[in-house]
Amino acid sequence: MPPPKISPFAIKSYDDEIALAIGRVCIAWNFLELTANQYLADIIPVRVMSDKHILAADLDLRGKLKLLHDFAFTRITNEPMREKLKSIIDRIENEIRPKRNHAVHDHWVFGSGTTQLEFRTKVGRVQSRRPLALSTTKETAIDPADIQAVAGEIQAITNELTLSWGKVMASHPDLGGIRLDQPAP
Repeated sequence: MPPPKISPFAIKSYDDEIALAIGRVCIAWNFLELTANQYLADIIPVRVMSDKHILAADLDLRGKLKLLHDFAFTRITNEPMREKLKSIIDRIENEIRPKRNHAVHDHWVFGSGTTQLEFRTKVGRVQSRRPLALSTTKETAIDPADIQAVAGEIQAITNELTLSWGKVMASHPDLGGIRLDQPAP
């Protein structure tokens, strides 16, 4: 196999669509993370906003979602709302994160058709009755629409999280140990 064209200057027309789609995935993921930051600020029982941000500033999204899940367990009294939040977090972690990670972190081979190159090890048979063999890559042809769909899934789960959190906040005005309907002293 010839060496992949990895220079960003090799990107042309069709590949531009893929680059734009990957950019959409990154922007959508960033918005999901900003949404998680806001919800952590709402739920952490600390009055000073900058102190709330200190608690979550150095966490990646996985850490923020874990913190949100754990605080929700102790702070949200409505069981169905707690379960809904848990379901959303589980879908982000188990369904959406792997797709996002493939789009963002896999290697891209540009040429006659763009392919996504995933580096991973796997021992298996190329064909039945053949000896076991080790493979270290998996190459998949990619359509830009597939990556756009990942961005759409991230946007949809962010919207779902936002709607769910709005219901939580409406039913728990004193979340975070602070009455949200009362001004700070």
